[in-house]
Amino acid sequence: MAQTRNLSDILGDIQVRSAQWTRIELGRNAGFQVPRGRQVAVHLVVSGNPVLAMKSRAASPLRPGDAMIVLDRLPHVIRSGEASRIAPFDPPASNWLFGDTSRLCFGDTADNDADTRAVVLTGLLRVRWPGELSQWRLLPPVLHGNRNFKSAAAGLEATAVFDELTSRPGGSQCITRYVDFLLVRELQQVLERSPGLLRVQARADLQMEQALAAIAQDPAEAWSVASLADHVGMSRSTFAERFLRYVGVTPMALVFQHRMELAAQYLKQAVLPVKEIAALIGYGSVATFTRAFSAHFGTSPAAWRKAALAMPGG
Repeated sequence: MAQTRNLSDILGDIQVRSAQWTRIELGRNAGFQVPRGRQVAVHLVVSGNPVLAMKSRAASPLRPGDAMIVLDRLPHVIRSGEASRIAPFDPPASNWLFGDTSRLCFGDTADNDADTRAVVLTGLLRVRWPGELSQWRLLPPVLHGNRNFKSAAAGLEATAVFDELTSRPGGSQCITRYVDFLLVRELQQVLERSPGLLRVQARADLQMEQALAAIAQDPAEAWSVASLADHVGMSRSTFAERFLRYVGVTPMALVFQHRMELAAQYLKQAVLPVKEIAALIGYGSVATFTRAFSAHFGTSPAAWRKAALAMPGG
């Protein structure tokens, strides 16, 4: 029997073979569609508040500093506001070997209102996956590359630096190395939570591991039993039955658990207000979040934060 390699060795074999970067300016109500392909798509939001939308997933509002990694280049749209004009993304030809960054504009970018414009660094990466990740398409389709930064300012500072580098020789190589790090770091966390994705298992087990990875990676997603079943290609009833048998709790109970754990992490960082934390983990109002958090932890978010910060090392 072949010896199982450790996670560090597996992650070390993930290689970004080439990349093509484009600096994109989006005008008011404009957007672009990235078609299906074999590359990984990456979007670094420099400014504005665009939206990432794709089939079978709730639209994700983005903010400056966000780094969104779309695996297998699933078809998706990046748009500013409720965009009505969506253009195909067709970047200028490149030699695909960390070439210079090209530039594109969609819509009228002359409008000086920052709330209606956006600047995004979009990259298409060709990635070589190790044999243990032959089932890599079962990973969460979207990775939020800077989810674990201690503050939103850290991601914003990074994207601002790389935006400035796009006009300098070698800038695209620097951006690619940064995204390579984000990709490996996100996968390290996904695979720690769902090691079954690295094993050859029955199809049903792989589907359960895929669902577990999706929930762990994006608990704030508007998940339902039906959407999770669709995500892994199963009927709702069969998925719900197998998930309960495989995990021991219902899908929505696990989503709730991950949301509460993520909320506790944000509260302990003492950076974000409770209102923003509620939105980040998928709650539409502070009141709903407070009730859920209090029922789970036995105390309000504010009181939990105060107690956590008062502890040694808090």
